[in-house]
Amino acid sequence: MHQKAGGEQVTKGLLQKYRQDIQTGGMVSSPSATQALGVNVDGYVMPMFLSQTAIAWNSDLVTTPPASYDELVAWTQKHPQAFGYNGIKNGMSGVSFVVGWIYAYGTDAQRLSAGPMIKASKKAGSRPMRS
Repeated sequence: MHQKAGGEQVTKGLLQKYRQDIQTGGMVSSPSATQALGVNVDGYVMPMFLSQTAIAWNSDLVTTPPASYDELVAWTQKHPQAFGYNGIKNGMSGVSFVVGWIYAYGTDAQRLSAGPMIKASKKAGSRPMRS
């Protein structure tokens, strides 16, 4: 299940701690496995994978690809409509890209990952990436 649903179900008391009872439970080593969007889910969930972000490019067309979010912003301004990424619905690398963007340019990335969520912050957001 997605971390949003996991956190909601723990909050509502719908999940039972089980990770310590399974053979692979001791393999969890990431501190991020204890939090799901600000909800303590330690022991209730077993992470399946972590998303990574990579940039793929055609070296015949792009000789020097962007190496940071700042360089990517500059590149997209020079090359409108030439950049794309997986959507955040059903595409984990898209989520990874957007979360990386939030960490780079958001106001409080630590609060995003560890909580607690402040409902007023939903309206604040951060600047969108536009070319």
